[in-house]
Amino acid sequence: MSTGSRLELPAGACDCHVHFYGDPRTHPPRLDAGLAPQRGGAGDYRTVMQRLGLERVVAVQSILYGFDNSCMVDGMMQIGAGARGVAVVSASTPPAELRRLDDRGVRGARAFMLPGGAFGWDELAPLAKRVAELGWHVQVQLDGCELPRRAEMLGSLPCTVVIDHVGKFLEPVEPAHPAFHALLRLIDTGRTWVKLSAPYESSRMGPPRYEDV
Repeated sequence: MSTGSRLELPAGACDCHVHFYGDPRTHPPRLDAGLAPQRGGAGDYRTVMQRLGLERVVAVQSILYGFDNSCMVDGMMQIGAGARGVAVVSASTPPAELRRLDDRGVRGARAFMLPGGAFGWDELAPLAKRVAELGWHVQVQLDGCELPRRAEMLGSLPCTVVIDHVGKFLEPVEPAHPAFHALLRLIDTGRTWVKLSAPYESSRMGPPRYEDV
């Protein structure tokens, strides 16, 4: 739990990537997610927001729950008007469910393109077409080292694309690397954004200094 910060955040400061976890009795985890059950709900996170001076938050559906977005939505309702969400849905999710999620503040669809994800690359374009009709974006988490062969497809999607965790290069790369340049070219299109979140996930050296990131 955060003890606060000496840094004074600007008005409207937003945490762009958090996960909410609930009691496994009411929000049972996927057994095939490859992730141990976690704890950390919206009540705990409100305390963090107060200590850090955050006013807004983007809740991202955890792979632990697959297509069951109820834990994330419950957390958003507890946070209130300052919360928006990124859900896990598919191209076959019923329109009524997409509208329900939109009414509750969901504004994006998550595509976790690593082991444990809910679907594969072949489903991303149909999903993007569906959510573009709602004005949503797709949020993609992948191994950034794949970007040279994925960038053309990502750039062709009919909606805004958000790339997680500074690209999440699972093998850290130098700025001159072709994969990093592929990320820069996507940004240059004006339709791709990159989250400045969790850069430590690319590190092989680890704490305390993460010197390879």
